[in-house]
Amino acid sequence: MPPFYLSNSIQYSYWFLGCLCALFLVRSCIQNKATNSSLFVPIALILIVLMRLPAIFFNQELNPDESQMIAHAITLKQDPVYWQSADGATTGPLNSYFLALFGVFSSSIDYKLAHTVSLICALLSLLLFYQSVKIFCSKPTSRFVLLAPIFFLSFGQSDQFTHYSSEQLPVVLLNLSLWLASIIYTNNQTKWWVYVTLGFVLAAVPFAKLQASLQALFIGLAVMALLFHRKKRANIFGLVAGALSFLLVTAALLIQFNVIADFLEFYIQGNLVYAANGKEGNIISHFFRLLYGEDFMIYAITIMLFLLPRFGNLKASFDLSLFLFALIWLLIGMYSVSVPSRPFGHYLNLLIYPWALFLLVAIKDIPITNASNWSCIASALIWAFVLILIPNSNPPLANFASNLTQVVPKSKIANKILAHLAPQDRLTVWGWACNYYVETQLAQGTAESHTERCIESSPVKSGHQVRYMSDITKNRPAVFIDAVVSSHFYLNNPQTQSYESFPLLRHFINTNYKLVDTIDGVRIFVLKNRLKK
Repeated sequence: MPPFYLSNSIQYSYWFLGCLCALFLVRSCIQNKATNSSLFVPIALILIVLMRLPAIFFNQELNPDESQMIAHAITLKQDPVYWQSADGATTGPLNSYFLALFGVFSSSIDYKLAHTVSLICALLSLLLFYQSVKIFCSKPTSRFVLLAPIFFLSFGQSDQFTHYSSEQLPVVLLNLSLWLASIIYTNNQTKWWVYVTLGFVLAAVPFAKLQASLQALFIGLAVMALLFHRKKRANIFGLVAGALSFLLVTAALLIQFNVIADFLEFYIQGNLVYAANGKEGNIISHFFRLLYGEDFMIYAITIMLFLLPRFGNLKASFDLSLFLFALIWLLIGMYSVSVPSRPFGHYLNLLIYPWALFLLVAIKDIPITNASNWSCIASALIWAFVLILIPNSNPPLANFASNLTQVVPKSKIANKILAHLAPQDRLTVWGWACNYYVETQLAQGTAESHTERCIESSPVKSGHQVRYMSDITKNRPAVFIDAVVSSHFYLNNPQTQSYESFPLLRHFINTNYKLVDTIDGVRIFVLKNRLKK
C-alpha cells in the first residue's frame, strides 16, 4: 500500500479537533452539568486515542527498546520460557508476555502492534486512576484532577512516553493496586478477595519492572499499617496470602523450567549491577537532569500551578494520612527513577500518577466553583497548551505522516537474511540491532537480543558469555550477524566489540559459519550446512 500522507491543512484540522476535545473537557469541569459529566471520560479517551494515532500507524521504531521488547515477544510466541529463550535484562518477563499475548491475535508482532499496546496501557492506567480518584473526592474535583494526565498523555508526544516501554505495564499494575488500596481505605467492610487480589497484583510488579518494586512495596506496607491500626489483622493474612500465591507459583515455574539460577543472576543481580554502574553524582541531580528537556517537566510544572487553589484556601480540611501516603509515594517514585542514574526519560512514566495523586490530596476538600480558583486553572491550561501543544505540533504529524506504512520497511540486511532462512529458523545478532528481529519476524537464537552485557565489563559479563555460548551451540541459528559498526547508536566499536573480541565465539563462528555478505559494515554469516551447494 502507498504511504499515508497528511497535507498541512489536514494536520492543522487534526490538531484543531484535538483542541476542541480538550476545551470540552475543561468546559465540563467548569459547568458541571449532568450531560457534560457523563461525556467527560469518553471524550478524554477519544482525545488520547486521536492524538496517539500518528504514533500508532508509524510502523517503525520510536525507541531502540521497542525492538528489544518485540524481539522477545516474537521469540516467546515460539518458545515461551523466559530466561531460557529470551532475557530482557532489566526488563521483567511480564512486559514481553503481555505484548506476546496480543501477538497471538496478530499475524505479526511489529511496531504498530507495540504502539497499540502502549496506548492500551495508557488508557487502562488512566481509567484505574480515575476509579481511585472518584473514591476520595467529588466528581467535579475528580475530573479536574484528571485534566493534567489527560493532556500529558494526549499532547505530550515525546517518544519516551509513546513507545511501548518496560514502565507502562507496571504503571497499570500500580494503578490497579492504588484502586484496590483506595477501596480498603474508604470501606471498613471490604470483601476478603480484595486483599488477596491486591497482594497478588503487588507481587507481580517486580516481574514487570524491578525498578517499580519500591512503589509496590510501599503500597503494600501502607495498607498493612492501616489494617493494623484498625485492628483487622486477619485481613493482613489475606494480603500476604495473595502475594505468596503469585510468588510461589512463579517460583514453581522457575524451578520446573530450570531457570531459577538465571532469574537470580541475570535479573536480580543484573539489575543491581546496572544501577550500581550508573554515572557518578547524587540522586537529586540525576532526577533534575532526567526531568530537563522532557515533556514531563511541563507536566510537573502544570500540576504545581493546579495546586494554587490550595494556597488560596488554606483553611479547607486536610486528610493528613492520605497526604503522607501521596507524598511518600511521590518521593519513592522520584528515587526509583533516579537511582539507576541513566538518562532515559521513559523512567518518568512511573511518576505520572504519584504526581497527580499528590494534586488530588492537596485540593480534594476545596470548592472549585468560584472564579478565583478557575483563574488558576485557566493559567495552568494556558501553560500546558502553549508549552506542550505548540512545540510538539510538528513531530507526530510532519515527521511521521509521510512515513506511515502498513508493514515494517525491510532493510537490505533483512532481505539478505531472509534469503537464507525458513520461517522457523532463528537469527542471532551480535551488537545492538534488535530491529532485524522485527523486520524478519524471526525468533532469537540466543536469550540475548542484544549483547551489551556480553561486551561491557561488569560482574555479570562472564555469566552472560557462558549462557550465550550455550545457547548458540545448542540452537545453531541459521544466520549470525555482527552488527557492531560505527554508524550504530551503541556498541559501535568494531576494534574492541566485534564478535572476534570474544575468543570462544570467534572460534565457533569461524568454524561453523561462512561470511556471505557485508552491507554497510554489518557482516552476515550463514551456517555452513545451510548454504546451497
